[in-house]
Amino acid sequence: MRRWLRQRRELREALARHAAREAAARAALERGEAHVGTERDAHELLAAAAREDLDGWERIAPGRWTRPLADGIRALLGLERMKGTAYRINWGLSLAWVPHMTSTGTSLHRTARSAHRDLWEDGPELVHHYLVDAVVYVPAEVRDAWLEARPAAQAFWAAATSPDAVLATAERQVAEDGWAMTVHYPSPLYVVAFTQARLGLADEARASLERELEKFYLYLPPAWDHPKARERLEKALARVLEASG
Repeated sequence: MRRWLRQRRELREALARHAAREAAARAALERGEAHVGTERDAHELLAAAAREDLDGWERIAPGRWTRPLADGIRALLGLERMKGTAYRINWGLSLAWVPHMTSTGTSLHRTARSAHRDLWEDGPELVHHYLVDAVVYVPAEVRDAWLEARPAAQAFWAAATSPDAVLATAERQVAEDGWAMTVHYPSPLYVVAFTQARLGLADEARASLERELEKFYLYLPPAWDHPKARERLEKALARVLEASG
């Protein structure tokens, strides 16, 4: 009985919070302070919320920004579309020595325009409201989401000072983030393998890539699920090892 009463109380409290947020969003829309949401709106709202922090960054696509951190290491900030009208802030690194899969093989991404999300963390979702038939975003709530994400994002980038530091971050994710190990492409283990190769750790790199190729993914994009994927990745790893001297 006590558990049932507690659950009912928690449900009432959750419904009350939801109703309060909906009322605040409706009032903000009536005052002209909210936006009827589109993908473009979501990108622009995050850009406005993070404007001061994005000074010196380059916008490389709608909802994606980058800046150099160290040799071969670029910071990334992005807004990822999830199901329906949901968007999530994420931050990460683009690494010049980690290849991405293509329909014909592998390719490196070494410029701002070709920056690719190799190692990253997922942050908060942007709060959105369904009012009548419209999806509404309140700028103040988008700002709150960025302020929530900013400390972790800045700490993540600050730690990425060298390939050794990137390896430490990737190994931490392998040890801690089981969800990323099944849904992120590439996974942290993939980054471990190629970063070990970048550091000339041949035996460790080959062993890590073998673990990556044997592990389970919930879904593999076509390029990763290609019959020649193993061969292509092994050749790519050999090239990184050769370049490491």
